[in-house]
Amino acid sequence: VGRGFYEPERVKEILESRKRTEAGVTAPPQGLVLTEIKYM
Repeated sequence: VGRGFYEPERVKEILESRKRTEAGVTAPPQGLVLTEIKYM
């Protein structure tokens, strides 16, 4: 959405379809780290 690949309506359709394949490629889990949590 932020880069113009999808319109906001398309994101809603993808989420409502509950089909993971509709969303496209995901990042691999290697290297993903939770570094901080902030409570406001």
